[in-house]
Amino acid sequence: MKKICNHLMALAITFAFTSTGIYAQELEEIIVTAQKRELSLQDTPVSVSVISGDKIEKASIHDFKTLSTYIPNFSFSENAISTIASMRGVGIGANQSFENSVGLFVDGVHLAKGRQYRTGLFDVERVEVLRGPQGTLFGKNTLAGAVNVVTASADVGDLFGGRIAIAGEENGGELIEGHSRVRLPKTLPCALLSKTAKMMVILTTFIMVARDQCG
Repeated sequence: MKKICNHLMALAITFAFTSTGIYAQELEEIIVTAQKRELSLQDTPVSVSVISGDKIEKASIHDFKTLSTYIPNFSFSENAISTIASMRGVGIGANQSFENSVGLFVDGVHLAKGRQYRTGLFDVERVEVLRGPQGTLFGKNTLAGAVNVVTASADVGDLFGGRIAIAGEENGGELIEGHSRVRLPKTLPCALLSKTAKMMVILTTFIMVARDQCG
């Protein structure tokens, strides 16, 4: 009887390892550019967390402060004049003349001031959050880490496309987001993005033309 139990236990362990292997093979590969080149997230030799654009949209993540609640060791504090990003407890003081120790990059462009973290997340492909010093690849202001935002690319081949989303927020706030994409001569895609936020009596509108797609 004891021998039969041992055989059954061995079969159960073998089945468990086999199931784990099959499940691992079914996991979707995540590609990141945290090392300035495309690599699988599993092969990237840095501590990095990635949130896809689909996750950002489904979870209604409209800003970096909300995003930080999904990222380990990444936090924000705000005052009237600045936003302070911290990684693993390392950040800067409240003086707005100081540059961040957690660098913010959007499509490779460095945004140096803390208040630029107040820019909303809209029409992005993914956000990569790197923990630890990143000066070798990203340069200055990355002593504690870096946030790399990759915006969504316009699709070559589509004549016209777009999207609009309307959401309600607390205290009577409204959020309207929309984008349209058109094909220019010689298959050069261009994207025009617009975001309007209304909170109480404050109305702000952001319009941006995708820099890297429009030349």
